[in-house]
Order: sequence, then C-alpha cells, then structure tokens
Amino acid sequence: MNTEKRNLKFYLKMVIIFVGLFILEQLPVVLMSFSAYFQGFGRQIFLFLGLASLFLLVFFLYRYLRQIGWITSWQKYLRKKKLFYIFKMFATLMIVNIGISAILNAFGLLANQTTENQQAIEGLFTLVPTWMMGLVIICLAPLVEETICRALVYHTFLNQKVAFVLATFIFAFLHVFAISWELVVYLAVSAVLTYTYQKHHSLNESMAVHALNNLFGFLMMLLQMKG
Repeated sequence: MNTEKRNLKFYLKMVIIFVGLFILEQLPVVLMSFSAYFQGFGRQIFLFLGLASLFLLVFFLYRYLRQIGWITSWQKYLRKKKLFYIFKMFATLMIVNIGISAILNAFGLLANQTTENQQAIEGLFTLVPTWMMGLVIICLAPLVEETICRALVYHTFLNQKVAFVLATFIFAFLHVFAISWELVVYLAVSAVLTYTYQKHHSLNESMAVHALNNLFGFLMMLLQMKG
C-alpha cells in the first residue's frame, strides 16, 4: 500500500476501509446483544450468529493481514528480546493508565471511578455470556482496532509525526465520543500503543500489548462482578 499514489481516490478508499472495519467490529456484539430480547431458540440463534460473525471476521482479517505482510509469523516474537519489549510496553501502558486515572480521580475530575466505555462493556456482561465477551475483548478488539488505528493510519500517512498524532487521537475518540477528562486517559493509553507500533512498525507488537491490556481489564471486571 505504500507504493500507491496518494490522491483523493486513495484517501477515500482508506476511509471506506476504516469505516467498514469499524462497523464489522460492532456486528458480533450487536448480534449477541439482540439475544437478550429473545428466549429459548431465538436467543441461541442470535448468540450463534454473533459468535459466527466474530470468528469469520477474525479469521479472514487475520489471514488477509498475513497475506499483505502487515502481520508476520509469531515465531520470532517468542524470542527473549521481542517478548521483553512487548511486556515492557504493556507495563508502561499499565503504569500510564493507572497513574493518570488515579491523578484525575484524586482531583475529582472523573465523574466515576471507571470510564463510560468500561461501564458500557460491563453492561454487556448482563446481556452476553461472559466467555463470549472475553473473545470480543481479548481477540476481536485488539485485531481490528490495531489494524485500523495503527497500521491503516501509518500506511495512509507516511509522515511519522502526522501518523502518530492521528493514530493516537482516532483510537481515543473511538472509545470516548466527547471532550472530557476520560479522553485524557484514552489518549495516554493510545499514545503508548501508537509508540509500540511505530517503534518497529509491527502490528504484532501493538496487537499483543493491546490484547494483554484487555485481558487484564477483563480479569479485573470479572473480579469486580464476583465481589
């Protein structure tokens, strides 16, 4: 994609891909959520459709990204140096996330202890089986969001500084739809993920860090629900 001529047609194509992938990411959750309005066989049908759309999206998107070279073999990421970088960036993300959230909460700048996006996710746990939500949060979200917010942005805008700013803000605004202090938290998280990608232009690395972050959040939600 780097060799494509960057004209209006090229940018329109990138926008269409971006919007299309974003809509597709929402489809499994929407179908699963519809199951809450039905009982018995009807509920099972929507849960099956949601799960099937999730697996199909992950399978075909991952396969396509491998074909075009945006995702490479995971074998080389089992090396000590690669694993250290991934866990270092995950630790950085956690420190930034927890640190900024704690500061904002200390000054009463966050209306709630959790962001609206997190509250929305927690609400879905009452509609969708927990293990299905786990697949959405840990598998689907990192794959699609890192593809559109990192790889796609960087392949559209070759200027590293422009791409960094756009990737950081786009991701944040996909999770917080208004100017608020919550946006600061997501901007910080997004900046870490964007840096993770930009360092080696590796979608594998930003995806891995994103998935680890979501896994941690998912486990924390489960503990809160049981508590």
